[in-house]
Amino acid sequence: MLRPPIAQEHVTLTDDGLVAIQLKKPFRDGTVSVEMDPLSLVSRLAAAVHPL
Repeated sequence: MLRPPIAQEHVTLTDDGLVAIQLKKPFRDGTVSVEMDPLSLVSRLAAAVHPL
């Protein structure tokens, strides 16, 4: 069984409808989470899947 690409406890839905993903380690600029709309998240996940 494979692990999911993003741990479920790191993903939250914000009040304004965006998906917030908590990072394991902060970036050098201090960024601790990334927010994007759900369609962008799905398109990035789909791009990571290798074609058969």
